[in-house]
Amino acid sequence: MWYRTNRVGKKFVGYVTASYTDLISAFGRPCTGNDKSQAQFNVEFIDDDGCTSVATIYDWNSGDAPEKITLWCVASDNSDIIDLVEDAILYARDMDMEHQQQMYQWDIDWYHDDRRDA
Repeated sequence: MWYRTNRVGKKFVGYVTASYTDLISAFGRPCTGNDKSQAQFNVEFIDDDGCTSVATIYDWNSGDAPEKITLWCVASDNSDIIDLVEDAILYARDMDMEHQQQMYQWDIDWYHDDRRDA
């Protein structure tokens, strides 16, 4: 489980590859960046034992608009946080795909119901 937080990761631990849209789908809108970062996502993960780990996902001096960035820095006190961040992104992608498929099915159902009524 994860949720947004005001806490921030302390040290750089690696990178994740994701689109800006993927990050928003997984973690919501970013916090305002600073003079070195345009977008920053602060996320706290809780494991089954109740232990927490904070991840800060951010662009670093990229100069590009966040929508064009695909390689994001990750800071944390937990060097294993990359796996948690990647899992959260994949989960959001799967949920988004499932939602899109459901919407598509509703469109098909509506179309067929509408044709029957005609």
